[in-house]
Amino acid sequence: MSRSRPISTARAVLLLGRVGWRRWRNRLAARMRSRRKGTSAARADAAPTPARTGTARKRAIGIVGITVLALFMLLAGTFQASSGVRKIFATGQDLLFLRHGSYRYATRYDTLLGPESTRTPMQRKQDERALRGLLERRVAQEYATLDAAEQADFVDAIVEQLERRGEDGFALDAPAPFGARREVRWSVGAGDPDVPRRVARVALLFALCGLVALLTSLGGSVQDLGKVDWSLEWLASLPLSGRALFWGKLAEYTLVAPMCWFVALPVALATFLLRGWHAAALPLALFAAAWTAVVAAGLRVALETWLRTRFSHLKNLQAVLTIAGSLVFVALLWLSNAPDLPAWFEWLAEHVPAAATPFGHLAWLVDSPGSALVALPLLALEAAAIAWLCVEVAARATASGLVFQPGVRQGVRGAARARAIGDAAPSWMRGALRKDLLLLARDRAFLAQTLIVPLLVVAIQLVVNRHLLQLLASRSNHAAAFAFALGAYMLVFSAATVLSIEGNSLWMLMSSPQPLDRVLRRKAALWAVVGSLYTLGGCALLIWIGHWPDARGWTAFATALAGIPIYAFIAAGLGALATDPLEPDPQRRVAAPTLYLYMAIVAMYATSIYADSLHVKFVQLVLSALLAYALWQRVRDRIPYLLDPTEAPPPQLGLSDGLLAALAFLACNGLALWMLGSTGVGDGQSVLLAFVLAALVTTAASLYLLYRAGIAGLTETLGIARRIDGAWRVWTGVALGVVCGAAAALMALGYFALLQSRPEWARYVEIPKHLESLARERAVFAILAIGVAPFVEEYLFRGLVFRGMQRSIGTAWAVIGSAAVFASVHPPAGAVPVFALGVCAAFAFQRTGRLWSAIACHLAYNAIVVGMAVLSPGADVPT
Repeated sequence: MSRSRPISTARAVLLLGRVGWRRWRNRLAARMRSRRKGTSAARADAAPTPARTGTARKRAIGIVGITVLALFMLLAGTFQASSGVRKIFATGQDLLFLRHGSYRYATRYDTLLGPESTRTPMQRKQDERALRGLLERRVAQEYATLDAAEQADFVDAIVEQLERRGEDGFALDAPAPFGARREVRWSVGAGDPDVPRRVARVALLFALCGLVALLTSLGGSVQDLGKVDWSLEWLASLPLSGRALFWGKLAEYTLVAPMCWFVALPVALATFLLRGWHAAALPLALFAAAWTAVVAAGLRVALETWLRTRFSHLKNLQAVLTIAGSLVFVALLWLSNAPDLPAWFEWLAEHVPAAATPFGHLAWLVDSPGSALVALPLLALEAAAIAWLCVEVAARATASGLVFQPGVRQGVRGAARARAIGDAAPSWMRGALRKDLLLLARDRAFLAQTLIVPLLVVAIQLVVNRHLLQLLASRSNHAAAFAFALGAYMLVFSAATVLSIEGNSLWMLMSSPQPLDRVLRRKAALWAVVGSLYTLGGCALLIWIGHWPDARGWTAFATALAGIPIYAFIAAGLGALATDPLEPDPQRRVAAPTLYLYMAIVAMYATSIYADSLHVKFVQLVLSALLAYALWQRVRDRIPYLLDPTEAPPPQLGLSDGLLAALAFLACNGLALWMLGSTGVGDGQSVLLAFVLAALVTTAASLYLLYRAGIAGLTETLGIARRIDGAWRVWTGVALGVVCGAAAALMALGYFALLQSRPEWARYVEIPKHLESLARERAVFAILAIGVAPFVEEYLFRGLVFRGMQRSIGTAWAVIGSAAVFASVHPPAGAVPVFALGVCAAFAFQRTGRLWSAIACHLAYNAIVVGMAVLSPGADVPT
């Protein structure tokens, strides 16, 4: 910048626009790539300290990447918007919208059943019978959520429309290539009386797009609406006029306007393409989107500046604007996905003068080519006038200063309270719990983020997939899984942020008399209650829409409800472990990959909702509860290093590692078994193949991840190293394992003999059906029990779970605890002898220090038990 001559306004606007564009690209790149954490403490100590270098340049997404992403979103958005535009154009044309298959069959029979058909009555009757058969099958596939009577009525309506109007009476209710032969027309001829109504509806559509752009820019901006951006404060100290500064902000807001370019542009392109202006559609759509961006940017500059100078509590207002913008966006999705033009849209088009609003003026371009040529310069002048007026408003509002009311909350005059606010609450409502409740009551942005945004996201999915709600309500398992997913998804926005929302005030919690992990657990308990209420609400809604569940349905709902409190603590634990309190950007304070891990664990638990066996549901509950406990053990280990930017707790093998591996194995085994069930493979072979596939995936993935974590002495801890200090020799340890396994097998045989002598006890145990079929295929059963299961299960339950418990609760309790977990994942009929096997295997493993001892113990046990089953064909020995 020259010292003798100040920078010009045009130059300042250009520079500020480029800076805003670069900041947006950097933010987009930061969200699309995961943060790479530094190496572990163990590796950092071993490696030499590198020389300091300069800070690398931030990597932004290139122009090619942005162009490809923009073209993809433009194409997808245009096809999505075309469905709603077709319904608007169909006003007054008596059209019946059909999906692809039904539309194809209806138009194919136009020459046979249409009004111009020359077929005889007998031939028409035969053709109608054939068409009804085709339509009944197609409607049953494409409109599965309708009941039988509704499907029959819909087929009657199609046949009646075909006989009355022919193929001219139908339109596609799905995205189709523009300019297709049977596309919806703008007008049925000269003097069409419904054209003004269509113009009003198009004006309302453009007005809604502009309203979405304005509300989301005000409510969903990165910067707090109640605070002036630090860069704007710094720029205000430069020798620039206020008008130049706000012109620069207007240029930035125009360029960085996602809703204008990804909502208004596709809607405008679909409108002009369906209008029939194929060559001029893209230029006109770009003009409409740019016009919307300029007007929305000008209004944003004026409104946010004026609001900061006049009102406090803008963070609450920002939350309201975010919710309002999201609701309008959901309304646009509803318009595109509804089977007919929604009644609320027709009412608004008739009673709200959308054409008189600035955004509704874009409808001038649709009426006729002549009106479009006249409207283009007028709209350009209007956009320039609105932008100039908004900049003048902002400049005059900040004539006496830029920063007003910097605090989020301000004190007010009034009578002093007689006692402190905390004294009025019961004891269980004090402390961190009351703090979060007050935060919800005072901070509407936090309230919207945690309680309303999850509902809006789910509502968008239900609107986009308009038949999903009926499908979920059709079966109790689907309804319970959806209710559980709703509560678990809400926890991503709430429980997972129990530590990150503290921000710069975290040091106050760490200096409080209570341990930080206890404070965080109380905060997680609050969200466990809220998540349970969400799940109850989802269950009640789907039961009301669907039907009264049977016993299995109530069991599925109970499983979903029981899992939410557990997964609230899992989400809080994972969020606390993934939180970087020193990260200045709140949106990047919690590592995204950890949230993906949480959703994967949620999906593992959701499989138990569909399981018919109560034992499978119980196992998932037990393992999930233990996982929550293990994660909070890691949280306690990390808390002393929380505010240290360079140090971290040394990586160790924990109980959470073993439980995650066990949950992953069970989920992979169930998924593989389900996939193999439809291939025609025998039941026994399916069980064996599913077990082997799950074992390979889980073992390879867990070993790779543990190695990447940098755990010192990993192979020695797992007992698989060739040389282990203080461990027995391999063959000596194997011999001890065989002896322990034989002792456990003898006890198991006695237990099974007692079980068979008391038939009345058989009803208290449950053997899965796939294991019953597997036991009949004795060769496959022997391969699984002797050649595969001992290696995999001992690695999971002794190498991982036992070692993790040993660090947490000591050796003696770890032997009992790992044996209990091991027994819980087996059928109840063999739980007692399997528990004894787990104790013997853990004893052999701890005594010898080698995993081969535990494997030998397990192998000897299975060999004796399975051998007795093979030698005694009449015996039914569950293992």
